[in-house]
Amino acid sequence: MSSNSFLNSPLVTSYLSGLKHKNTEDASSLCSLLTRKVSQSTNIRLGNELENILNLYATGHILAEDLRPKKVKKGEHQLDWLRRFTNAIVYGEFKSNINLDTEKRKSTIEKVIAVGDNLVKVYPTENIQPFLVCLRYLRNDDIPPLMAKSYEKVKLIGVAEFFEDVLEHPMDEFKNYSTYSAFLMTIVDQLEPVA
Repeated sequence: MSSNSFLNSPLVTSYLSGLKHKNTEDASSLCSLLTRKVSQSTNIRLGNELENILNLYATGHILAEDLRPKKVKKGEHQLDWLRRFTNAIVYGEFKSNINLDTEKRKSTIEKVIAVGDNLVKVYPTENIQPFLVCLRYLRNDDIPPLMAKSYEKVKLIGVAEFFEDVLEHPMDEFKNYSTYSAFLMTIVDQLEPVA
């Protein structure tokens, strides 16, 4: 009985030699700014921890009332950022990666619009400013135009612009991508220390 192996087949070896390594790192993802590879769970946690840090910092350093509900009721949206300033109520939906599939992109846009509309009903005399804050990019101009166009129904803004222009609180970590990357690596090194 002869031995059969896929790897002995000229058709299969030719096919295999034609395969290219697929780079799974998405350039539009927050993890693309990291200077070393980390686990997928750390990539996911990075976005969540960055949101927590931004909110924690705001609590101690930005004069604005946090309006996020303590508990989210069933059927309600969890709000990443909701603060009342003297001249406006600012809602920010944070996204680490805006390169989403059609359904996720649609639901993200619908959430920002729905929360903004609901805030107008709850606070009819207030200036409501809803934003989709892209944590991967510092400025709106950095976002690839085709990607930005797919979010034209909402106000899309980079994280540096959000702090500088909306909150009027520029941060050293958002000066450029080098300082931002170093800041992100500080978080990553806590989540997944180098062995």
